[in-house]
Amino acid sequence: MKSLPVQLNLKKLPVLLWVLAVCLIIVVMYFYCAEVSGSDNIRETVDDGWVLTGTDISVNLADNLSIPKDDDGSYSVSNVLPEDIDDGEVINFHTKSVFFTVYVNGEQRYDYHPEVPATSGRSTGSSYHTVVISSDDSARTVTIVADPVYDDDSCFFRDFSIESPEEYTAQFMRAHVPAAIVCILIVFSGILFALISLLVPEEAEVSSDAILALAGVAITVGGWALTETMFIQYAFHMEAFAHSLNFFLMILMPFPVVSYVNKISARPVRFCTGISMSMTIIVFIICSFLNYSGIKDFHECLPIIHFNIILAALAIIVMVVRSVFYRKHARNKVHSDIRWVWMALFVFGVFVLTDVIRYTLSSHSYPDNSAFTRVGLLLAMLILLVYYIGLVLGAVKSSSENHMFKRMAYVDVMTGLGNRAAFREEEKTYTEHITSGVNSSVICCQFDLNGLKDVNDTQGHAAGDTFIIRAAAAISDIFGGVGSCFRTGGDEFFVFAPDISEDEFADRLKVLSDKYKDISIAYGFCNYRSMSFASIEVAEILADKRMYEMKRKMKDSGTDTPDVESDK
Repeated sequence: MKSLPVQLNLKKLPVLLWVLAVCLIIVVMYFYCAEVSGSDNIRETVDDGWVLTGTDISVNLADNLSIPKDDDGSYSVSNVLPEDIDDGEVINFHTKSVFFTVYVNGEQRYDYHPEVPATSGRSTGSSYHTVVISSDDSARTVTIVADPVYDDDSCFFRDFSIESPEEYTAQFMRAHVPAAIVCILIVFSGILFALISLLVPEEAEVSSDAILALAGVAITVGGWALTETMFIQYAFHMEAFAHSLNFFLMILMPFPVVSYVNKISARPVRFCTGISMSMTIIVFIICSFLNYSGIKDFHECLPIIHFNIILAALAIIVMVVRSVFYRKHARNKVHSDIRWVWMALFVFGVFVLTDVIRYTLSSHSYPDNSAFTRVGLLLAMLILLVYYIGLVLGAVKSSSENHMFKRMAYVDVMTGLGNRAAFREEEKTYTEHITSGVNSSVICCQFDLNGLKDVNDTQGHAAGDTFIIRAAAAISDIFGGVGSCFRTGGDEFFVFAPDISEDEFADRLKVLSDKYKDISIAYGFCNYRSMSFASIEVAEILADKRMYEMKRKMKDSGTDTPDVESDK
């Protein structure tokens, strides 16, 4: 794939400044919201103080593996509610992959054992819950009987709070909506990439497949990240859908990434994209079979999914190293795309590194450890979006200019019909089509306009030009729908009509004579088939001969509608 040259000049500076300004605004707004969400606005929390029911053994509900369990894998924990609960306050909390029942002083207040659709496996994933309590429940004991779906650290209770649902919703929105907006913008950029790929002209040097693959990257990664923000689960109560979508997008993710990297490489590996697609399909089939058969669900198939992701990452590393090595020894073939990709990857890498440093230095205290990563991905997509928009617009402009030049080269300016050069190209095309069987036959018809010299001599050349234009319009009107029309000389025209019977073509010639009685045109046609003539040129010679025979008859008889001669 070759790319159009990209040069930064002063004309592009305002656009670049606008892009940088938008990026800066997004970053500032995002982390301002994140800072606000980090403040402690919760009236009272009950994350701490949980013990195994009937004992004084403290447990951490966020760490499923550390909690002692009964033989059936369940456990019961208790805590004491605060002494100053107000009416209208409720217990709010977040769970993942846990079924449970909540009791207050032995009275059941909430039960969560939903019917899980087959597409979600054994769990609905993350869920948010509200347990109704009153001021009378102050200082009472709350007990949770829990049944974790899996025996790993993916099952947990966390973010307990006692406050009004409105306060909890406001707190959630401040904490999660900025992340969701970033993910939605990433998905939206993917949709824009897909639309841009449709605008790439066929003859352009820009690869529409590469842009489409990048669209797949943005949509799958952005969609997967959106399910991780918990926004879908909380705002729309679509836990099962979000859980299924999370695994489905995780399975799909490696393919568009590998495809994009391969398509922009200096030396693409021909079979790499196909192998990645095959691996993705195989992983999807295996995981779906295991899930629907009840052997293992999607969560338990994570090692298989992660293995495919690791293979894709290794393939990407090999392709990048191979591409860099090739460019080092073939500088004249460097694609400008790679510079923009490196720029986007650099921005993304800086933001990922920022998250890593923040996570390390903060002793893991940040509630969202991928905030900078999401913003970095969005900025990387914006950089590539600006680049490809400019590249495609340039390709569209170039294609338009090429089309104009092609029209000048192959179109008769006076009549708008194909000129002699276009006629020769069509002649070659039909020779190939008849030989290969694309067309079974093609009628070759030669036309000659009578009386042009008299018009020029008596009315002037302007009138003669009008006479030619009217004749061309008449021929195009009758035969344009069934074939290709050309002006091959001053007063000569030609029509190729594929796969049409001689009777139908003869009827159209009769219509031409009847409809345009004021235009005298001689014609002769021949039906070319590969078994009938040595070449299409032989058929054209015969058509030309018949045209002159008709021209002689018209001159001798003085009539405009002599009998039509055919090959029958």
